Amino acid sequence: MDLRSLAHSFTGRAHAVLRRLRFPALVGGLGAIALALALASSNDDGPAGDRSGSDVVQVAPTSALRPEAAPDTYAIEYEVETGHETTTEGVVVRRPFDGRVERDGVTLISSLGLMTSVPVEGSPTAVAIPPEAAIGEVRLAAGAGSRRERRRITDVAECDVFRLAGGTERDHREVCLDARGLALEEIEVSGGRLVTRRVATAVDLDPRITPDLFDVAGVEPATPDQGGGSFVPLDDSDSAAADVAHETTEIPAGFRSRGRYALVPPRNELWVDPLGGQRRTAVVDLWVGGRDFLALEQGQTLGRVPAFEPDPSSPAADVPALPGAELHVGLRGAEVRVALDEGRYLRLYGTLPVPHLLAAAESLRATPDDG
Repeated sequence: MDLRSLAHSFTGRAHAVLRRLRFPALVGGLGAIALALALASSNDDGPAGDRSGSDVVQVAPTSALRPEAAPDTYAIEYEVETGHETTTEGVVVRRPFDGRVERDGVTLISSLGLMTSVPVEGSPTAVAIPPEAAIGEVRLAAGAGSRRERRRITDVAECDVFRLAGGTERDHREVCLDARGLALEEIEVSGGRLVTRRVATAVDLDPRITPDLFDVAGVEPATPDQGGGSFVPLDDSDSAAADVAHETTEIPAGFRSRGRYALVPPRNELWVDPLGGQRRTAVVDLWVGGRDFLALEQGQTLGRVPAFEPDPSSPAADVPALPGAELHVGLRGAEVRVALDEGRYLRLYGTLPVPHLLAAAESLRATPDDG
């Protein structure tokens, strides 16, 4: 597998599936929005293809697995099946930002504002990125969707299967989450055939985190001119620090500010842009609470072209300060986004439960200079 395929399989997994299948989402009120997953009609035979090591134990379970504490760090070994090829993949995560994925001779390492590729041979490469969940992990928005079935992954645990909304029996994506919210199995079915499967073979909830596991010191990220982007902290003396149109007045309890940053998103195969790739600059405010984060990104495209096109399949987010805002929920978190005039835009996103994200979005107010 080449670097582009490996990077896209993690950083763009949810975006690619949503774009390809155009999964619709239903509109509802705060706390009653139909999110990114929906109950699919039951099928005891499952999709075509072998799912050895994963057995159905209950169809359409009426209750959730008894919740267990979500880990701050964990490691999972996966077996990845694509067509007739099978490979192994190792994932180590220290939430919310640090992740390490080893697969096919390439190691990808994520940290706050940075994505690094370390090949077996050759020099590492790195690009600056916006804040996002650790590479390799699924951060399904809490409370999303209905359970399709319960499965037991051999020698690991039971998990509940969710299907992305809009999928059919012939074309869909499913993820199986255990009582801690960890992804033990993911499948993609196209044309009635199982084309990709990722299944856990071992889970470690207390992995040994060595000092060098996420350490990429000495690796210089590519510059913006080289397609590498930029993510640098701002202080009060920076003029860009005041160049924001909105601020949120409701931050979830337990969250603390991690500062304000100037962002130039990269244009590089190591990172998939959730907005589609328009060149832009932005200011990002970041808050962190334990294993979760919340980010407010406000920016403008070069040339003042629209930052992204409206997505009719996404539900509207009822945000008084932002008419036309959309709610996007995927496998790596959720966000409220809106395209404004003259190429300006706003994204409020993170790994919060959707009701908490919407509460923060509803508290957005225009800054005094803009209002």
